[in-house]
Amino acid sequence: MNFSSVNFKRGYTELSRQEEKQQSPVEPPRHRFEATLHIPTGAATSNNNQNSKPTPIKNIDPWRAPKAALAIFLLFCMTAGLQVIFGIENEFISQSSNTHKQYQAKTPYHLESQYHNFTRKEEIRLNRIIKEISRPNLDQMGQPIMVPPELDNLVPIDVPFNKDRDTAFFWHVPRSGGALVKHTAAYCLDLIQASDMGNAIDEQAAELPQLTTIVDTQTGARFVNADTSSPHGLELATRKGTVISAYPNIGLIATPYLFDGSQKMLDLEHKGRLFVMMRHPIERAESMFWHLKNRPDLGPIVGDSLLNFAKGPVIENNWMTRFLSNKLGGELTVDDEALAREVLRTRALVGLLRKKHESYQRFKDYFGWRVNDAYPEKVACEDKHLEWGWMASDYKNAAEGSEEWNALKMSNTFDMRLYEYAEKLFEAQGVMMQNGRMNFALADDLPNDPDYIPIPNIPNEALSYQDMSQLPNTAMTTNNAPFENQMSDNSVIDLIASNLINSNH
Repeated sequence: MNFSSVNFKRGYTELSRQEEKQQSPVEPPRHRFEATLHIPTGAATSNNNQNSKPTPIKNIDPWRAPKAALAIFLLFCMTAGLQVIFGIENEFISQSSNTHKQYQAKTPYHLESQYHNFTRKEEIRLNRIIKEISRPNLDQMGQPIMVPPELDNLVPIDVPFNKDRDTAFFWHVPRSGGALVKHTAAYCLDLIQASDMGNAIDEQAAELPQLTTIVDTQTGARFVNADTSSPHGLELATRKGTVISAYPNIGLIATPYLFDGSQKMLDLEHKGRLFVMMRHPIERAESMFWHLKNRPDLGPIVGDSLLNFAKGPVIENNWMTRFLSNKLGGELTVDDEALAREVLRTRALVGLLRKKHESYQRFKDYFGWRVNDAYPEKVACEDKHLEWGWMASDYKNAAEGSEEWNALKMSNTFDMRLYEYAEKLFEAQGVMMQNGRMNFALADDLPNDPDYIPIPNIPNEALSYQDMSQLPNTAMTTNNAPFENQMSDNSVIDLIASNLINSNH
């Protein structure tokens, strides 16, 4: 081999390589994390990729690690802050819910769901109501009101219910859902009933010298032959030899006359359990107007408008307060109102017509009433009287603050306050009713309310006209005397209670 030719070839090869390097120079990487893939010219490639460009490696962010560390640090700070904030809130909630847990533990199962989602403000309000209901009402001298002995035949509500001894005693307030209670008891629950309904089926049976059962041949409903809706009927009932509450299998006694009825239809061996359905006094008065207006015999004296009725001789004067305090005539006082409240508080299971479904269910649970599921018509019977059988009013109620509304309020100032108290009592009984009795001791377990300010009982004679005008719901006339009707109270009450109790509501 010729060495000169070999050297020439070697030199030519090195010169070619230098030219290739000059033609495709490789730039140095700008960063140690950034590089470009260089494929030499002489590298083997496939036929399809001979003209393809080199593929660069994906750039890597040099701040990736510091950014990740910063994100983790911020996340840690946010988590710690939320734990601190919610830790304080949870501690407050846990402290404020201790009382609520007591309610849940002591509330009947069917009413417990009402109190699951109480806020702190609602719990404080309920605490105040329970404490108020647990305290006796006071007279003008600051002494506790005592229920009169005429009502001793009614079992106190804090005494456990005795199904074998006690009889359901319904105080019927006109135009307040009384028909709902009486009709469901007779036609749906199959209870033997003493009311005005038996006399409507057989008027002559009421004159019999002994108690007997009247059967409605169309429905099978059973009634005692006594008219409990009038003083005359109550007097006749006492002459039948047996007190009505002792009549075999008696299920319900209904009357508007609380004091007379409890004395003439109950005794100490066969006591009654008082319950009542109440309605807002203004709504009740409006319902009474439209009911009387449609009667040909009473329409002329009722008046042609609600305003004339409110100012006329037939309007009621604090009907509920009078019957609960047994003061059917004369001027009502603060002591009469306190007595009416105390009778409700210590004797009555209260229902509200505005909440008729819940009220009706409470009555059933308290007395242990059940519908016979074996008869579908009995189940439909309840739906009829609670839902589609309920006659809705076809008139427009007076707007609060209107002339008609204010005129009706003047005749119902005591009843307005009494109804507000009944609303509180209804709510408290939903929590405090346990095992068939009212547990007033539940208030002892509740925390003290530092913001509670009791309302003082002020004697009437200590109030001037200006002071009386400042009391809530107190109506006054221009002669500085409490409002009284133009017609005697006894006449109005006898008209309403005796003649109009056979109403649709």
